[in-house]
Amino acid sequence: MKIRLTENKLHKLIYECVQRVLNEGKPGIQSQKLYDIVQKYGKIRDTKCMDIHNLRDEDIITVMPMADIRQIMSDRRYMVDHWRWADNYALDAWAKSNGIEKIPGDRMEYLELGNGDYAVVVINRNENQVPGREGEGWDAYHQKREKRKNDKVWDGKRKYNPKYKRPWSYSRMWKNPYKKTNWTRDQIDDEMQDIRDYYAKGDERRTNY
Repeated sequence: MKIRLTENKLHKLIYECVQRVLNEGKPGIQSQKLYDIVQKYGKIRDTKCMDIHNLRDEDIITVMPMADIRQIMSDRRYMVDHWRWADNYALDAWAKSNGIEKIPGDRMEYLELGNGDYAVVVINRNENQVPGREGEGWDAYHQKREKRKNDKVWDGKRKYNPKYKRPWSYSRMWKNPYKKTNWTRDQIDDEMQDIRDYYAKGDERRTNY
């Protein structure tokens, strides 16, 4: 059987092959099924705090028009009121009626694609962080994000260190000498003048100890 390739088809084939090689050679979407969907329908518009890079092929269910997604999600029978927020289980009910198997902790989710006309329906593993599945699925992603946040807080980059300071800076700058009622007028003037003279030195001031 002969296969006839036009120049455009050949260019497209080469481009797709190169993209697949690049995708395999760097951290990215691990699911080939999701990768093919993104190539066809456009990039994911909002990850919804999901670890899309580690989704597996078996987590990818189907692609649906957003109009159908909205119709499913609008079923108020599956809206659960948690007092402070409401949770929509309509997609989970849809999955059950279609024989899609999940285990306790898993939730159904959709990710909009391209210009928003279509969405891919996926299983977000262990979204509910049930006991016994610690470090699995969404819980692993949550722990990773929390660790990054804590590391950022404690890495010292957000701590303000003034360029110039001296051991007495706290008592002089944060405790206003004008509030010291037991000081004489001359003592207050001398203290404030000393501070002015120190900062008037500019770059000649001593730097951090």
